Amino acid sequence: MKGENQLLKAYSHKMRSCLHVSGEDAYSFLQSQFSNDLPKGEIPFERYGLWLNVKGRVLADSVIVHSKDEDYYIFSENTDASLIKEILENHIIADDVEIESIELSGSILVNTLGANVLCHKLGIPAREAKSETSNAVYQDLSVGLVFPSKRLGENGFVFCFLDNASHDLAKEALEEASVHWIGANEMHLKRLALGTPLVPNEIGPNDLAGEGNLVPSAASLSKGCYLGQEVVARLYHVGKPQRQLFVMTFSALSESDSIELPMSISIEGRSLGELRTLYQDANDSNKWYGVALLKVRYLDLVQSEFRLASHPLDSLSTLSEFSQNFE
Repeated sequence: MKGENQLLKAYSHKMRSCLHVSGEDAYSFLQSQFSNDLPKGEIPFERYGLWLNVKGRVLADSVIVHSKDEDYYIFSENTDASLIKEILENHIIADDVEIESIELSGSILVNTLGANVLCHKLGIPAREAKSETSNAVYQDLSVGLVFPSKRLGENGFVFCFLDNASHDLAKEALEEASVHWIGANEMHLKRLALGTPLVPNEIGPNDLAGEGNLVPSAASLSKGCYLGQEVVARLYHVGKPQRQLFVMTFSALSESDSIELPMSISIEGRSLGELRTLYQDANDSNKWYGVALLKVRYLDLVQSEFRLASHPLDSLSTLSEFSQNFE
């Protein structure tokens, strides 16, 4: 225990995508392609959402950040900038839009306490962890961009650095403040606790947003037309997903068990779904959580017959149910 300093949390990661979108039609173009509603006007904002195809399949996810004027930034932690850039450029017809790929030196997600440390060290005005306020988003091309995020399960910020010196200075400042660095596995558990699937690993190009607990949080039901919107709305209001993301809990799974993912789940000659990711519990090394896309009509069969490395299921719940009950 390190007193109050133990509350300072940070997660260091590399954004695979950072795109700068500008031009007179930048807002209207992004609004027509992005699955979530983008606030109109001069107020800075950040919005999480998806890039869908015309069939409503999930090609990628991103956070769009508006800093000022006609400048918009697209960040994605798990999808290459070249793919998102290609998706967007395929739909530019007569729009006044420019898309530029930016190379970041690194990114750090911190809670509010960590943000205060970094702002002081970097000479940045203190941030307010409120969306749609002029103090929430910060842009300085000599340092990088800062925008709010609750991925840690509490108010926080993502610091995206454009140069190595600022990135190194930030890491040093956090180390001096006795930061608790969060690992990738723990971050995935926090993500599951928020009910958010990993794109494209858990929900991807062959899957619908509605199958992954992403409607309406990431795919709006109230904004105007966007690519894939009709499929999203029809499935939500009229249909019912035949497949859905579930979290499988295993209470006696050894870390030494060799499991290759993704794993097809077949029982009695029937294809029931696919186990896509697997995470270890933070407090019990033998307890694991697997995220699987399953055919809903076969859930009883999965629960009674499925074995992972000879270990039976301890419990099975939808991603949304898991997030409500996970501690």
